[in-house]
Amino acid sequence: MDAYGYNALSGFFGSSSRKDKKKEEIAYLEKMYNLQNQQMQAEEQARFQSQQLIDQSYKIAEQLTTGDHTRKSDKEAVEKISQDLLAPINEKIRLAGGYMKAKRLGIDQDLRDYQYSLSNNDKVHQIKQTQDAIAKIVQAGNSQETRNLVPITIREKFAQWQNEEIDSFTWDGMTDSEIKMDFAKEMTNEQQIGVHNIIAANPGLVNDFYRDLIYQGVSEQDAMESFNYASQDPSILVSSGYLNRRLNPGQKEIIGAFGEKQIETSLGQELDEIQIKMFPQGGAAGGEIINAGGMANYVKENGWADRIESTIGLDQKNPNLMAKDGFILDSGGKIGTVGQIDQKIFMANYSDRLYEKNGEYYLKSEEGGAEGLYNNKGSYIEDASWMDATTDDMKIRGLYLGTKCSYFNMDTQQEESFLLTEAVSDLDPTVRAKKMNELIKSTYSNVNFTPAYVAQLEERDFLNDDVYYDEVIIQGAELAALNDDEALNNALGESRNIKATLKNEQIQSERTAKMEIATLTSLDNIYAGSNPGGFKVIANAYEIPFRTVANTSGMSNKMIPYIMADMFEQASIEAQMTGNTNTKQILDSYVANFNTLAEANPKYYKLLKSGDEQALREYQEKQYGKNWSKMKKRYTLWNRYFNK
Repeated sequence: MDAYGYNALSGFFGSSSRKDKKKEEIAYLEKMYNLQNQQMQAEEQARFQSQQLIDQSYKIAEQLTTGDHTRKSDKEAVEKISQDLLAPINEKIRLAGGYMKAKRLGIDQDLRDYQYSLSNNDKVHQIKQTQDAIAKIVQAGNSQETRNLVPITIREKFAQWQNEEIDSFTWDGMTDSEIKMDFAKEMTNEQQIGVHNIIAANPGLVNDFYRDLIYQGVSEQDAMESFNYASQDPSILVSSGYLNRRLNPGQKEIIGAFGEKQIETSLGQELDEIQIKMFPQGGAAGGEIINAGGMANYVKENGWADRIESTIGLDQKNPNLMAKDGFILDSGGKIGTVGQIDQKIFMANYSDRLYEKNGEYYLKSEEGGAEGLYNNKGSYIEDASWMDATTDDMKIRGLYLGTKCSYFNMDTQQEESFLLTEAVSDLDPTVRAKKMNELIKSTYSNVNFTPAYVAQLEERDFLNDDVYYDEVIIQGAELAALNDDEALNNALGESRNIKATLKNEQIQSERTAKMEIATLTSLDNIYAGSNPGGFKVIANAYEIPFRTVANTSGMSNKMIPYIMADMFEQASIEAQMTGNTNTKQILDSYVANFNTLAEANPKYYKLLKSGDEQALREYQEKQYGKNWSKMKKRYTLWNRYFNK
């Protein structure tokens, strides 16, 4: 007597008449693929068919766990349980002298107990749990919206279960949160996308991270500690490798790219952004400008020179900037040199005090003279009573980008400020960087450096012309007036967009070049004995033959990298197994016999013809088993090579 007629799990035991072993190896992928096609055809009747799809998902799961495609280890385990349970029953039948005689001894109850025990044991319970998890995976895979939301740990455990590395796995039915990338639409083409942008736009990743840790077997206490840490510092999602595991190839490609939004700006906005963004938030906290070797170097090193030059105009040669008594403003350059922007700023700031004479601009004198200005050494003039009550009209020599230092003077116990200047001949040791830093440390506190728009003013004198500096502060009504020039604002925006586009193209070109070099180096190491350029020779020799036979079979060009990666791998395996080191001969035979692939491996052939890269990868993941990680990397390299 055997188990075949007594249990509901007979699918484990199969049929002894089966000869085609390949059919037994058909994976869940075919079922999933067919199911997904059904879903696409039935979208208009989704409400009607939802239950049918759920039912179908369980049928697929049953096929994988207890049906035709049962794992060998599970089949053997249940067969062993069945044999152990049947052993005493068969012995009782033998001793009774046959089944009919044993019926009188209560053998039917023994059989009912056998049937119950076979269907209710730890192994079968494991299988049923796995079956339910697989059904959930299939259900999620039926929708484009949810197919990528299956928790990555579950997908990994599914692969491990298929490869018989684990006996079972479960799923609580909760999907991961969707990773949204639409934030890129709100970023300008000047803003480069980084992993921090992805994390900021997807707060649900922290919750997914916690669940991932639990799935991996981390204790709840440790998982909660990691969750709390990640809530405060999401960078752990990167350092732990979790974010990289979650992102699909398309999402990874976006990192390093730039936003999609065109820049819209105005003159007032440009002036604000220069002052706000050039230095760290709140201003520089130390002598960074001095240490950089001056404002001009700082502006250049931090990428602001190009930005300012392409919009409002910047001339770092500082034309017209005048020295006085060996001192001159430490300037990043003359600004507003495009489209008379400097004049617009002067008109907005000085209003009716401004007048033009012989093509130059002057400021009318006013009560108080030089009070509120800075002298030639950059010191603030708070009290000018010792000077003339008034100054003569002063010529504006230009608008310059300077640095204002605000601080608390511990000697005077007052808030003070000065403009950074430099000695023309560097003869005065008090203005050298070392001495300035010493002064900052010893005498000043709460030191703060900020960019400043500085007008240099020249007062004509019969004996000796005087030089003053005035900080141009634009706000309120003046700022609104600057923003009214629509044509100017459009020109500023267009200038920045053109600059950003060129920069982005340059960066992407550099990234592509680096990737190409890295790809070819990796392929040379794999296929050409690390000989530089060796892979290209090999690939060129077989690209056209394989492309020709593939196209003849009606296969898309996008499948060529997969075909060639697979054929080269199979050639290597065959060479090892047969001892035939002539890999070229093997590859040539593959090309010559490519037309027999449909018969030799119909599943693989069908997937190649479908053009469905994802389905092919899933199929090959099972076929390559423990070598899948290696092949997945090779697929990526071959695709990069062909799609460069």
